[in-house]
Amino acid sequence: MPGENGNNNKKKTNFLVIYAVSLLTIALVLLLLSYFQQQRASEQIGSLEKKHDVFSTSALQSIDEMRNSLSELEAKNQELEASLEDAQSENRKLEEKNGELENKVSSLEDDSSALRERIAGLEKTAEENKALSADLWRVVSLVSGKEYAEAADLVAQRHAGFAEAFSESAEGSPEAEFYAAYLSALDRLESRGAVELERDESGTVINVSIPQEG
Repeated sequence: MPGENGNNNKKKTNFLVIYAVSLLTIALVLLLLSYFQQQRASEQIGSLEKKHDVFSTSALQSIDEMRNSLSELEAKNQELEASLEDAQSENRKLEEKNGELENKVSSLEDDSSALRERIAGLEKTAEENKALSADLWRVVSLVSGKEYAEAADLVAQRHAGFAEAFSESAEGSPEAEFYAAYLSALDRLESRGAVELERDESGTVINVSIPQEG
């Protein structure tokens, strides 16, 4: 029927129009969603780029600070190494000086020990010479007092010591005069027969003995 066909055509046309409008609406909505999503993504990318720039700047600053700190530490380390070398050099010098001082102290101790021994020897010799001097004058005194026997006993015991201590005394010295007086007393004892004298080729008395009674 003609009327129904017209209505059907009209319905089809309205449906197509509505369908097309719906498609356009959906497409528009999709475009808008895509646009907003793109904007949002762009904003996120921009934010990330800003954060990246800030992070990169901060990282570079940190790296620069670390490099500066490292340079300072290296400089301080070099200073410390130089100071250590100076200290070690000074320590070696001090050790060398200490060794020299120890050697000097050891040498002084050796010299002091040798000097003490020499002084002790001289003191002993002085004491012995003092005793010899006393005995020498006792011989002279005994001979002067005509106590020949006692004088002879003392001479027989001490002549070697008298000769060693006084025979080489400097001419004109008190020791030389003492020994000359002793030799004079010795000759007197010999002349009295109180002693027997043994002389070398030069006439020096080398031994004194008391004569054995026959």
